[in-house]
Amino acid sequence: MSRAIYLRAVAIVPWLLKDLEAALERSRDGDVVDPGFVRQHCRGRTPSREETALALKGLTNVGILRKAGSNLTVDRNVFDATSGYRCGVWEVLALPKRVDDQSPSLCVGLPPQIPKAARDLISVQASDLRSAIVSVISAANRRLVLASPFWDVKTAAEIGELARRRASVGTKIDVLGRSASDRAMNTLVKIFAAAPGFRLFKWYQPRPASSTMTFHFKAVIADDGQRAYVGTANLTEAGLRSTMELGFIVGPQPGRQVSCILDAVIGMSDLMYSSERKS
Repeated sequence: MSRAIYLRAVAIVPWLLKDLEAALERSRDGDVVDPGFVRQHCRGRTPSREETALALKGLTNVGILRKAGSNLTVDRNVFDATSGYRCGVWEVLALPKRVDDQSPSLCVGLPPQIPKAARDLISVQASDLRSAIVSVISAANRRLVLASPFWDVKTAAEIGELARRRASVGTKIDVLGRSASDRAMNTLVKIFAAAPGFRLFKWYQPRPASSTMTFHFKAVIADDGQRAYVGTANLTEAGLRSTMELGFIVGPQPGRQVSCILDAVIGMSDLMYSSERKS
């Protein structure tokens, strides 16, 4: 049996698959595994529908889950038999990554209505865009920069909560947008009000003759470019879930270049909020 989809799931949603395999250790043969089971046993953030589907497909691909009518059920014999193989996969995943690896990784966001044939063809070529952005946020230790011209409240709350976990361990966070007074930005301010090292910037400077100075790029930078996302998707529900978007994960050399550009833009921007600003 080909195990390509399982390996793909390990590469894209390791945090989710690790939790599921730990839960399956306590399962019995024939237990039903469905999206509710996934949500119940995921110890981190709530996985998206696409992430859940990929994890279940990976476990089915390796034979741990089997079709039983409209359900997926546990095959304990396969689960036990694949223990050595799965341990080997996780050991390889844990190996230190080469810091000089400059190869960009393509990621794609697909509308849910896209035909299955097209989805399957595209998915082979690129990883899930939303998961890739989350992986960059999770990788930040010293500093995280989130730049998007447009945000919405739902995504500000979701991304903000993920980033706040990094802030809780000392990561400094800069957010750049075109506006600093809409509901989405206010949501971010509320999330980070008690977190030291949070700053909110706006770069939108109207000028005569419709020559407004602003930005259109979208980027997420971890640790001054050690890992970076650059792409087309705004940090909105439409950008991350409803429209087709493309982007790249890069680093560290091209990531540092992107980080330098972001710092230059932030240097031209208006500081609208700082959690460390004295009242």
